[in-house]
Amino acid sequence: MMGSRKMCILLILGISIVGHILTVNSLTDREIVNTAFKQVLQEHSNTKCDISGSVPSWINGYFLRQTCGTFGDQGTSIPRATITHLSDCLGMAVSYKFNRGSVTFTSKFYDTHAFNVWQKYSNNMSQSTVAWPTVFTPFNAERSKEWANRFPNKYQHQPTETFWKVDNELMAVSEVADTMHLNWTSMESKGPFQWREGPKLNLSSTMLIIGHVAQGRQDNDGTLWSMATTLATHPKTMVAETNFVIYRALPNSKKRTIVGQAAGHGLINLHLCDKTRYPDPSVLPGYVHSFGFTKNFIIIPMSSWLFDPCRYLTGIDARDPQPFLKANYHWTASEKSKLFIFRKSNGEHVKTINVDPMLVTHQVNAYEDGNQIVMDMLTYKDSKLLDTYSYISQLLNMAKYSGKLERFIINTTDWTVEARQPLTQRNLVNAEYPSINPRYSTKNYTYAYMLEGTLLPGNTRISKINVQDPAGNAITWSPAERSHIPWEAIFVPSPNSTAEDDGVLLVGGFNAKKSKGTVTILNAKSMTQIGEVTAPELTPVGMHSKFFSWSFPKEPPKPTKEPFFSSSAQRIQMYFSTLIVYLSFYILMG
Repeated sequence: MMGSRKMCILLILGISIVGHILTVNSLTDREIVNTAFKQVLQEHSNTKCDISGSVPSWINGYFLRQTCGTFGDQGTSIPRATITHLSDCLGMAVSYKFNRGSVTFTSKFYDTHAFNVWQKYSNNMSQSTVAWPTVFTPFNAERSKEWANRFPNKYQHQPTETFWKVDNELMAVSEVADTMHLNWTSMESKGPFQWREGPKLNLSSTMLIIGHVAQGRQDNDGTLWSMATTLATHPKTMVAETNFVIYRALPNSKKRTIVGQAAGHGLINLHLCDKTRYPDPSVLPGYVHSFGFTKNFIIIPMSSWLFDPCRYLTGIDARDPQPFLKANYHWTASEKSKLFIFRKSNGEHVKTINVDPMLVTHQVNAYEDGNQIVMDMLTYKDSKLLDTYSYISQLLNMAKYSGKLERFIINTTDWTVEARQPLTQRNLVNAEYPSINPRYSTKNYTYAYMLEGTLLPGNTRISKINVQDPAGNAITWSPAERSHIPWEAIFVPSPNSTAEDDGVLLVGGFNAKKSKGTVTILNAKSMTQIGEVTAPELTPVGMHSKFFSWSFPKEPPKPTKEPFFSSSAQRIQMYFSTLIVYLSFYILMG
């Protein structure tokens, strides 16, 4: 009887201990999401990562991630002392160097104007406040003016969108025309990249760049393509006009050359500005985040999130500075979105096509098929993804939003949209960052990969969608731990692969329980996990990732140990040397 009672007590005690351990080790969903916005102060240089499972030895190169080093103290009540929007964080360049099965980790803050202001206040944003211009976050305009002329040689923006590799030079890029030059191995900032054409794309001094696409594209020969939105002012007449400017940088040129322009919006009479809003939205340019890219054409999807220049050009912004995108862009559902089509060979603006209002974030792929252009994009019905759901408060509350993977089929004979149809019937909740096998860029393809359930613990997954299937059926991978939050998936083809899905996905992210960054390696065909890399430090949320292959030199072979006596001559020499030492010692000791 006593034995049974003792057993019951021990059992209850054991259950209590296990329950306590599970409670201590488990995190609530809010705690998991909070980890995405934690401040990281520790930088790393070539620190060895832990590996579980396996890392294919053929993966050689740099897997780079844009991550946010700090948003400030999210709990502070001090006005304008915290970053409130994902686009405004002080960023870090994170590098996972894959070299024949081993992985090392490097992380470095971008050496920007804002970073240096923050450092002057001992990395305490409650003291510095947000004392630099932003795109969405309210900032301390008075202190920003005080610091405006300090650090004149530092990069003036936050290059936190993505990365470019141009002629083996590495750049961090954002939605301004300047790009940040980085050191491949240390991720250290080398200042603004010195393009040979000079600043501002060598445009006229009367032209302002009000938008720039960071999602540049490259031809097979390495030619870089991108575009900017410009605003030209004529002070005498108080008239302004906007243009889309297409540029390219040929291999080994380090020079961006304008190849085409489209002034498809109309003239803006600044006399008509009513304080902050222009009365005729039909002449205003819309936001562009990415563009379609085929062998012969560039297709710019201009959204109905329109730029109103009145605050900017009538001096209101100078007197009362406000976050640039928040203050100057407005969703205008009454205005059609537009597709601007350019011919790559000569920059000719072929056609502008009106489509129903939309916001386009990212391209999936585009290709030519006979007399058709097939263009697949991730679209939204309005601008709320950017101007509502990307605020930190919304992300912490795990707000849900929906987008669509849509296919546009453009007839190149009469330049009309023949069809606009969904690529999948699945409900895409918090889905972003579509990607494909890069070898199938500008070609007919079958598979798209994307992140679904962004920052929704327990529902976050990577999906493989068959775009040739009318239902858009998908295979998905979900992390084994709820506290593991994956991010964008990047496809790396296997060497000598012939099948489109023969390769791996590198999926950056973090494990909230471990407070460490992760890279999960998935088989792109079966969507099963091959291995996982764990960084020595947390890598919070950020924007895009990229993989750049690299041929690292082989390490020299370690010298093999020779036998202590490798020959008879050496043995005899050692024998006599030892004998001489002993005899000398004997003589000295007398």
